[in-house]
Amino acid sequence: MALQADGKIVVAGGGFKGGLSFNGFGLVRYYTDGALDTSFSGDDLHCKVMC
Repeated sequence: MALQADGKIVVAGGGFKGGLSFNGFGLVRYYTDGALDTSFSGDDLHCKVMC
């Protein structure tokens, strides 16, 4: 988790699905009031699949 200078909150996480065949990493950003920032990455969520 990181706090941007403008007060927005960026949260990162990772996980797996279906055994070890999927490894992913995602980022989301929230406004200072806790609402999801829908302008982040154009689709609310930035996800990267790592193989």
